[in-house]
Amino acid sequence: MEPKKQEILDDIAEVIQKKWGKQAIRRGRDIVTADAFPPLPTSFSRLDAALKGGILRGQITEFYGVRTAGVTTLALKTIASAQAQEELAVYADPIHTFNPKYAAALHVKLQNLLVVRPPDPVMGFEIAADLVNRYSAGLFIFGHTASVEDVGREALRRLINAVRRSSCAFVILNRARTPDASPFHPYAATLLQMRRVRWLDRWGAVGGYLVKVTVIKQNGRDCQQSVTLRFDLPDGKHTR
Repeated sequence: MEPKKQEILDDIAEVIQKKWGKQAIRRGRDIVTADAFPPLPTSFSRLDAALKGGILRGQITEFYGVRTAGVTTLALKTIASAQAQEELAVYADPIHTFNPKYAAALHVKLQNLLVVRPPDPVMGFEIAADLVNRYSAGLFIFGHTASVEDVGREALRRLINAVRRSSCAFVILNRARTPDASPFHPYAATLLQMRRVRWLDRWGAVGGYLVKVTVIKQNGRDCQQSVTLRFDLPDGKHTR
């Protein structure tokens, strides 16, 4: 292509990107699909093997389980694993349950973690879409949020579309009693069901617990493959 025409295309792309974000328009040579990026490991080799390498990019992955099932712990360990690979990690905390001390004990680098605490779910969806579109987050953890009204569904759809166009591994934490209580659940291509098997005693105190993780669905396909993981609690302290 002639240099003049290349300059025109570059100018058009720059104008559109300034208004709508970098993901809105790109030159064909600059597009890299999510398939070109390896999955993000969870730090548990047995689970990563069941997931064919880890958390897939460009799709929604859901961690589902009631409290004490290890949902948050697995999310934090995945963050630490992503940070070890120099990936930008973001944690959206709509109900303000993020515990920085516990995260640090699981080797999360707090200085390199962005924590988003939106005043309402709709704003959380908008911020998340912006971070995925503009700042190329490698891993995005979205904490538990209840169902949304119609006013939030359009924002949710924009976020889902942003994830599907990105190389971001997007994980939903669903701690409701029924999976469909989460607004993200219908969009999850991969679903991990987590259930605590039993507590582990350590010198008379709770030192950890065993969790059965069942990959119900992976990349849109039924799977039904289970692994048992051991979660050791820092300093043998009980946590919920």
